[in-house]
Amino acid sequence: MPDLSSLGLVAFAFLVILPVVSLVLLAVCWLFGDLGLAVKVTFTVVFLASFGLLFTKVPQLFIAAHALLCLVIGFAVFFTYWVPPSKGRGRGIVRG
Repeated sequence: MPDLSSLGLVAFAFLVILPVVSLVLLAVCWLFGDLGLAVKVTFTVVFLASFGLLFTKVPQLFIAAHALLCLVIGFAVFFTYWVPPSKGRGRGIVRG
């Protein structure tokens, strides 16, 4: 197990909070995400595999991996709501 004494209070909070946020985003991805089954399974496998980083000597890798996973899953699930329609340069994102 990693040496958690090297972490400050904020980093330890991220160690607890980020996996929970990742799990919530993954649940939203499965329930409401307009993504293919392969993408959802890939996100789930990466989420589960990222817990292997807890057994390294650097717990910051686990924190960074889950922060990146939150960003990627959030971007994939909510991307179509963030991009405004195109103004004459094609059709933009069309929700079907």
